[in-house]
Amino acid sequence: MAGTTAEAQTRSVTQQELSQLIRRIPVLSKLKDEDLGCLGPVELVEAPAGTMLIEQGAGIRGFGMILEGEVRATRVEINGSETPLAVYQDGDTFGEAPLLLGYKKTGVRCVVTRPLRMLLVSEEGFWRLMATCPNVRQGVLATAAQRIHSFQATTLHREKLISLGTLAAGLMHELNNPGSAAK
Repeated sequence: MAGTTAEAQTRSVTQQELSQLIRRIPVLSKLKDEDLGCLGPVELVEAPAGTMLIEQGAGIRGFGMILEGEVRATRVEINGSETPLAVYQDGDTFGEAPLLLGYKKTGVRCVVTRPLRMLLVSEEGFWRLMATCPNVRQGVLATAAQRIHSFQATTLHREKLISLGTLAAGLMHELNNPGSAAK
């Protein structure tokens, strides 16, 4: 799915706004108002459907938390095909895996598929949050572990299908080879 030329609009969020908005994000809903400072500056990102939110190979922007909308993550393969990885919707968080793994560039492309409103915390804010809020840390790590497991299962399934295709092609070649058939 190609993104449009539409741009995402970004603005800073006040502490009062943040106090209300984080209640929509399950992993942050138990955060106390006095602990909001651990997030550092938070941005509100709004984007129409079709907007390219993250281009594969771009620098890491931070930790995203979807208030409303939908984002589809895909990986563009060497041959140009796209492998679907995930769909993030209301209340979901994303971007923790590359931060936890220490990546400087993203390995996925994210496109807005339904008008989006999301909170974005910088890398520094993410690490401050992970260091100071055990409940949030536990939720983020559980989500990351589940996503990594799902990605590994998808990759294994894809490799098995490729092997099966190669085997089928070899078998068809042998069946269509008259010399082999004569033997």
